[in-house]
Amino acid sequence: MNRILVGAIVVCVLSAVPAWARQDADGCKDHPVFTRFPNMRIADCHSSQFDMRGFPVGPSVLDQEKPTKTIEVEGAVQWISYEPNEGSTPASGLQIMRNFENAAKKAGGTIEGQWPGWCKANYDPERMPNMGNGCMSYALTMKFVKGANETWAFFMASQDEGSYVLTVTQREAMKQDVSVNEIADQLTKDGFITLSVNFDTGKSTITPDSAKTLDDAAGALKVAASLNVEVGGH
Repeated sequence: MNRILVGAIVVCVLSAVPAWARQDADGCKDHPVFTRFPNMRIADCHSSQFDMRGFPVGPSVLDQEKPTKTIEVEGAVQWISYEPNEGSTPASGLQIMRNFENAAKKAGGTIEGQWPGWCKANYDPERMPNMGNGCMSYALTMKFVKGANETWAFFMASQDEGSYVLTVTQREAMKQDVSVNEIADQLTKDGFITLSVNFDTGKSTITPDSAKTLDDAAGALKVAASLNVEVGGH
């Protein structure tokens, strides 16, 4: 995966652990797509294997009743909050935003929405949690597509405090962990079900292709343990 160089210069510190890494909040690290703006530390973070986040796109809308158009993206989510290192001179929100904008374009990304100023648009805080009070300032929505992979990122900075937040969602389908036992469901609704179980010719040996059918039937009996079931064959 390509890394986006947010700063104009990448400084390599000749030490086992960079100084800024020791100052980051416990358990937090940069998203693999983005480097951080210089002289920043991670103040807070959280992630989810699968969730939905809204990403504002298109022109600005300054209407609390009708927020800026939002694209909902489901997948792996990472939210990171950055703040300046103690003693450093904070960069302006515009400076940090322009760095992200230029880096995204250089990496082949597209800018889906841009709000370079203080409270330039409203967004839906329910679909964009942990981003503020619903007013977008020095904000940027970016999209990166590489093959079948699609990544969305939303950046928003403070006006002059030098802090910013970043939400990144890798669009992907959810892994299905819960299933409905169709055999138990049909037994409960219809009172009967016909299953095909094959045997070797002239023998009582069940063929391997019928093993899953029998496993599913056994699972159904466990799920619907209160049912009285009669098993017949011919």
